Amino acid sequence: MFRLRKRKTMLRRFASFILAIFFLTVISGSDGILQAGQPLSLQPGDEYGGGVVGYILQPNDPGFVAGEQHGLVISRGTLSYAKVYGKNPPDISDYSFTDANTVKFKYRWSTSVTEDSLSVHYAFKPVGTSTAFGTGRENTRAILAVYPKSLYKYTAAALCDDYSVTLDGLTYDDWYLPSIDELERLAKHQDVLDSFAINNVIWSSSEDSPAGAWNYYLFRNHADIRDNVNKSGSSSVFAVRNF
Repeated sequence: MFRLRKRKTMLRRFASFILAIFFLTVISGSDGILQAGQPLSLQPGDEYGGGVVGYILQPNDPGFVAGEQHGLVISRGTLSYAKVYGKNPPDISDYSFTDANTVKFKYRWSTSVTEDSLSVHYAFKPVGTSTAFGTGRENTRAILAVYPKSLYKYTAAALCDDYSVTLDGLTYDDWYLPSIDELERLAKHQDVLDSFAINNVIWSSSEDSPAGAWNYYLFRNHADIRDNVNKSGSSSVFAVRNF
């Protein structure tokens, strides 16, 4: 009888251990996605997932799941080369480099080569991106396929893709350059965005034409606008990840 009772006790402890591991895995999956079981308590402005909650998915948004909470986390402030890669000296031979990288922390969407359409470094190659909400990650991958980080490490997409944050032993490294529709959702909560971004221009990962991509202009009076900007131009960069 004693052995049977001891065996049952060990089985209960083992079952409790397995359930605990399962619960922790579901709650904090390695992909950073909030799963069933997470309390529905996050609000824009809350620190979470390596950044700040910028937007909570609504019923008509792609990825919305009733009874669960998902959305977008935005980086704490605009990105800079030093923030992503450390204080390394700039490589001025890189065709994506611009003096604005180090002076104003602004970055190109592509490269500086605008005249020679036959050049492998040509700034106005069509990439095939989308403006839609929920497409920023795919857009970023498409940009990097045409302008790879091995050749162009100063592009907005490269910075976002290489951005990484480690907090409390967890590393968040699945950031991307948001689409223009994602930026518009984030702009609804301007207080969440870094003050540097207000009255500034932010890159999206969405093209408007082979030569241009959408920027989002953030103003203090919330009279925000989206506009087409030359891909070789320079703008500020926010990184985004899903939760």
